Amino acid sequence: MIKDILYISGTNKDSQANWEHLLQFYPTAHCLNGQATMHVLLQQCREHIHDEFFLLVSSATRLLRPLDGDLPQRLKDQTCYLWQVDNSINRLQWSFAGPVLLPAQVVDHQFNPLLPTLSSKLLEPQRIPQKAFLYLNSDSAQNAWKTGFCEGLSLTCHLKNNDCPEFRMLLDMWCRDNAAQGFSPWANRGARYGREFGSLYVDPELTLLNAVDDAWLENEFHLEERLFPVQPLMCQEPRPDEYASFDTAIYPTSNKSLYVSTLTDQSRLLTQELA
Repeated sequence: MIKDILYISGTNKDSQANWEHLLQFYPTAHCLNGQATMHVLLQQCREHIHDEFFLLVSSATRLLRPLDGDLPQRLKDQTCYLWQVDNSINRLQWSFAGPVLLPAQVVDHQFNPLLPTLSSKLLEPQRIPQKAFLYLNSDSAQNAWKTGFCEGLSLTCHLKNNDCPEFRMLLDMWCRDNAAQGFSPWANRGARYGREFGSLYVDPELTLLNAVDDAWLENEFHLEERLFPVQPLMCQEPRPDEYASFDTAIYPTSNKSLYVSTLTDQSRLLTQELA
């Protein structure tokens, strides 16, 4: 049972709303301001660490990256990423072993049925695949949760070992399970802007799968080249008709290119050349 929660909050309204709702169900939780200086934040973290401690990292994750080398392993093992609608988690490269938790927005801010149900699993990180995450937003995440497609937003997809048959099997399963309901195989932030549009970012070296919108990919991917090296995917190129009913298609990468395409607008084929 989780007896204490330390919530590191960002300043955006989603992060604040998550904290306010979390506090309703866990009144003993502590909230730290992720905008604080690194020295102050680290000191506050250490003051709250104890054996039955659990950490939720919110939208301040980008600011917290420098803490990675200073935090005790015990804290890293008891850390859970609380995914937000922003992309801060995409820039995170901590060595934390903790699993990923659905954002409050996905379940209509229903922390109460979520955290108690998952608490036993969340406190045992070894039970959930690590560094293999699929970013699902809004309706798609709800559906994945209900169908059991993923557990705590963890996807067992070992691209690091070029285990693409498993990856394709999971992708095909997702497509079949969601086709009738009109969901895209990869969720995106397009719903926030009233449109269904998204892209796929694949990083086999980190076994990390993140769906991000084109604007983020085009504007910021070049800034993350050092953090997110792209490796080749050893899988067969999908036929155009194979995912004709979905927004996003996946194409094999070469050593120096990441190809992202949307079937809803074939002219927006993006090729990102890496150094």
